[in-house]
Amino acid sequence: MKGVLFVAPASPAKFRFAGAFGARRPDTLSLVVGSETDPWMPLDEARTLAQRWNSAFVNLGNAGHINTASGFGPWPLARHFVETLARRAAPEYDEEDAEVERRAYG
Repeated sequence: MKGVLFVAPASPAKFRFAGAFGARRPDTLSLVVGSETDPWMPLDEARTLAQRWNSAFVNLGNAGHINTASGFGPWPLARHFVETLARRAAPEYDEEDAEVERRAYG
C-alpha cells in the first residue's frame, strides 16, 4: 500500500454504541481531509486525528461532510491527493503510473 486517503472521517462519538475508538497510526503515508462545517466531525477533531496518525491534513473550508449530499460528485481533487501520496511514498511512481490509474478509475 502506497498511502491512505481519509476523506471526512466521522467522529467516533457519533457511534457511541460501537465501543472504544483505538485506531492505530497507519503504517504508510496518509492524508486526512476535513471541513469547517462537517456535521460528522468538527474540524479540530479531524486535525487532532491527523496529528495522532502523523497524517498530512487538508481543510476544505465550508464543504460540509464532503459527500454527495453536500454537492460532491466525481471529485478530481481526490485523484490529485492519491497521486501526491503515491509520489511521496514511491519516488519511482511517475506520470505513466498516474495515467494507468486514470484509465482504470475514470
